[in-house]
Amino acid sequence: WELRGELPAEHPFRGNEGALRRFLIARKLNVAKARQMLDTHVAWREENLPVKLTPEIRAELRKGKFYLLPGAKDVNGHPVVVVRSGLFDPKERDLETCIKAFLYLLETSLEDLGESGKFSIMYDREGFSVSKNFDFDLLKAWAGIASDNYPERLASVALYPSGAVLAGLWKLVSVFFDVRTRSKIKMVQNQEELAALIPKEALPPRYGGARPHE
Repeated sequence: WELRGELPAEHPFRGNEGALRRFLIARKLNVAKARQMLDTHVAWREENLPVKLTPEIRAELRKGKFYLLPGAKDVNGHPVVVVRSGLFDPKERDLETCIKAFLYLLETSLEDLGESGKFSIMYDREGFSVSKNFDFDLLKAWAGIASDNYPERLASVALYPSGAVLAGLWKLVSVFFDVRTRSKIKMVQNQEELAALIPKEALPPRYGGARPHE
């Protein structure tokens, strides 16, 4: 691999073919740009990971705003992270704590997947209000972190339930996501369409599924 040959022997990702492949794809196989992205990512990891599970982060995770569906997989076998947008309130959250809590969840979700593994997100809009729950700063921060540090990790995002309001919001925030990520966003209008992406046996009853517990 040309990218691997560009890295010094002590580079933490030199022998990680899965990671090298992901960063190359993210930079359209441009070795120089992939190397720059990878080096920036290494510096970011040293500064931000691992996330220490502080009382503040535990409290944020207990709010149930985002969580991993235990043992559940989408139709392509990817683990599913649920994001309940109706529980967000930018006036009552600490941005840094919320970012770190999601990073903790994300890193935990990826532990058993290997460097080529991917995850899916179900973005639940039930109970969502633009005036109360729309957290522009948090979405912008998450988008930047995902694009810069987790390339080719996202399998798909199901936006449920979709409609005219969501289409308008997506147009506003989509500019913060790279082109490949935008192509993975799916507007899901009803439970039948949702079940085509995530089997009913993996979904709790609130989404028309048969899973007894979330």
